[in-house]
Amino acid sequence: MPNRWLPILFILLTAGCSGQLYNPAAPLEPHLNSYQLETPATHSRFLICTHYDCDAPVKVALSETEWSLIGKLFSPAATSADQERVQIAKAIGLLEKLVGAKNNTFADQPCNNFQPPIESIQLDCVSESLNTTIYLQLLNNRHLLDWHQVRPPAHRSIFQLSAPHFTAVIQESESQQLFAVDSWFHANGEAAVIVPLTAWWRGYAPENHCGTGQVTP
Repeated sequence: MPNRWLPILFILLTAGCSGQLYNPAAPLEPHLNSYQLETPATHSRFLICTHYDCDAPVKVALSETEWSLIGKLFSPAATSADQERVQIAKAIGLLEKLVGAKNNTFADQPCNNFQPPIESIQLDCVSESLNTTIYLQLLNNRHLLDWHQVRPPAHRSIFQLSAPHFTAVIQESESQQLFAVDSWFHANGEAAVIVPLTAWWRGYAPENHCGTGQVTP
């Protein structure tokens, strides 16, 4: 069995009790390493997923000019965790847009939408959750997250009467509440969906998501 399937198998076997066995304190590095990724040190060089199941990670670099566009989304700094989640959602969308022009995911469609024409590489929820986690870590590296911490991706499964689905996760520092940061529901460049992880585990999906020919989670 490939190494990347070991953490997934564990999650599949333990995700049934509404995420009770999800450990937000689990180290992120082993999960990324199983997909040949690494915790990013700088936006000037990082690995990001392309294709399904992150089959083809590629190196990407953002310039200081590009990164300044991200920084502007966090200025002025958030005065509450709620406000920072709005900033995070927008930043994930902008990072997708900037990176999409470099790794040919610029026209990634909502969900697993393979309606023609497909103009670029289509990502699945595994790749989306990993990419969003990388983006969150980049934000954290630049000290843009004052109210949240980056946590390992989470999973919901058939044990919760849902199709298997992955999401990135953040944790509010003060309340310790966990939030799903799900960029899979919408097209490249759109703001990510951020909702309490407990609601996401129960099968949450936004209205009018996935577009034409939608494949719901």
